Amino acid sequence: MTALALYSYAKVQSIEIDGKEDGPVITLRPAIESNLFNSLEEGHDYTFQTTVNGKSFTFEAAPYDQGANITLELEKDDAAAIVEILDQNNDNKISDEEFKKGMENAVVSHEEDIELHENHSLDSKVELLLEAEDVVFQYDPIEDKTGELLFGQSIVSVGADTQGNILSFICPQRSFNTSLLGYTLDLTGEVEVGQIGGAINPATGEGNIYADELKWLFWGNITTPSGSSYGITKDEAAFIPIRDADNNSGLLTLASIEKSAHGSGNIENVFSSYFVSGQQGSTTQDNFLNTLMIEGVNLLHPGLATEGTAIQWNIDLQDPTPISGSDYEDIAHSLHMGH
Repeated sequence: MTALALYSYAKVQSIEIDGKEDGPVITLRPAIESNLFNSLEEGHDYTFQTTVNGKSFTFEAAPYDQGANITLELEKDDAAAIVEILDQNNDNKISDEEFKKGMENAVVSHEEDIELHENHSLDSKVELLLEAEDVVFQYDPIEDKTGELLFGQSIVSVGADTQGNILSFICPQRSFNTSLLGYTLDLTGEVEVGQIGGAINPATGEGNIYADELKWLFWGNITTPSGSSYGITKDEAAFIPIRDADNNSGLLTLASIEKSAHGSGNIENVFSSYFVSGQQGSTTQDNFLNTLMIEGVNLLHPGLATEGTAIQWNIDLQDPTPISGSDYEDIAHSLHMGH
């Protein structure tokens, strides 16, 4: 092992929880005998990997020079996941014993190949459009039988530059209409992607799409038993976080697989195929109407909107076609995505 490789990671010294009104913020404090941070810009978000309870955990964080040490300030969702994994007695504190058990000999390494940016922040720079030929969403609740949602053409669109770098991901949406406890629910559901990255080879279709901060969103109109109506906006939506099933990270990888067609897709129209799996987090909501929406979705599709449900997507993409950034923005805005 070369000297460069030897010190291109840092052992985790401690985890500090800074209790704030908007939730816990964790700082990983790695040992200083490392060149890990020499090429990293202070305050800029990077993707790292560490080990928690013997399993790899990928997270985003910004490095800061604190004199004797370098700290990594994690994003809230990744911080919350580490709290959940390490905090065995649920007191929102990481004791010395819990830290030693969960992160003994853990190191931090920089995942140089994974660069993320806010989804839809680069829509105007999109030059290639890859629309879905089909999308199949499967869910496997803990106690119920597996269910399936089928999506047709163009429900997902990937925006890239001419080199194939992923700039944007237009997420799948569908209607959920039902009645519950005398309430009528006319809802839209969407798997939202907060951050995006990766690349697809424009010639072969192979590659990886990295998606972070995924969550189900449900919003729409609710009519009460008395006839009153409430409009729930996308900003007020009920939500269920989605994490990687293997390491509990918020970062999921859509990996290219052998070209194939799923659902109603035609293999003749498929340019490349991608697959990803994950697991749903807490379905607890902060008000009655949002809770009602979650219960309504579960009435239609038992187990879909349930904590712990395992999920997976097959996404088959059509050939990339040239598109202007403004035209791509119009597509995203028509679905209430982007800025």
